[in-house]
Amino acid sequence: GAKPFFWASALQWRALMGRSDLEERGEGSGLQYLAKRPNPASAGAPPWPLLVFLHGAGERGHEDGRDLGKVRLNGPWSAAGIDRFFLLAPQCPETLVWPALAKEVAALTRTVVERFDLDASRCYITGLSMGAFGAWATASVAPELFAAVVAVCGAVVPPLPRNTGLSAMCQLAKAPPKAEDLSQVGKIPAWFFHGLKDRIVDPDGSQLAFEALGGKARGKGTLRLTTYKDAGHHVWGPAYKTHDLFQWLLRHRNGASRRSKSQTVASKDETAAARTLSAVGPRS
Repeated sequence: GAKPFFWASALQWRALMGRSDLEERGEGSGLQYLAKRPNPASAGAPPWPLLVFLHGAGERGHEDGRDLGKVRLNGPWSAAGIDRFFLLAPQCPETLVWPALAKEVAALTRTVVERFDLDASRCYITGLSMGAFGAWATASVAPELFAAVVAVCGAVVPPLPRNTGLSAMCQLAKAPPKAEDLSQVGKIPAWFFHGLKDRIVDPDGSQLAFEALGGKARGKGTLRLTTYKDAGHHVWGPAYKTHDLFQWLLRHRNGASRRSKSQTVASKDETAAARTLSAVGPRS
């Protein structure tokens, strides 16, 4: 039967404004963000891997954070396997697009890795629609930061001017990415998803980028393209439910040290202690 109106309203309110014990809100590098710690039972001991999620245009919000709950409406939040990751979801201000904030997203990522003592060698970025454009722009300004990219119905673009509009950004999906735009991201492992009947972001945004990055010759270990023959723009549901997506991500590491801050401090303390013992000589 039909659900009571108050039931639907409460559910919508929880999605927009609620939070779990694993979540917290914050602000950094001029961006409001929602952070969700992994389930310790699934993720194991820290340092944990980080997945940065950039939402689409419909989830942009006011700069004071009043609309921050929108970032939870779509994306990988409930996907199987996501509870192994620390999830960071910043919110794009209403008048901007993600590729115009690439430097800010990269700076926020570094801050969160340090603040929450995360595994810097397992830092990944994903985005849907406008967020997929932003994921690639962010990776291009900080290629050493991200071990892999997952782009859902977007395109590979460089950082864009702050006055770039949505339509101008989407037009970039119709042309192959320029060689200079690939120079920093050409070897980053990537998985593209796109609906072939997409009328909002041209499927060429993913298909041409896939070919420009090496195509099938690179092998599925480091480059993949999943297309949906009869789907339009809204493919992020099945994309984030892909059964081996998160396992594939975790196979990749960047060149950063995986040690946590606490491990690093312990190592420094051990080194200092060793030096002290060496200075005073062996005890009789």
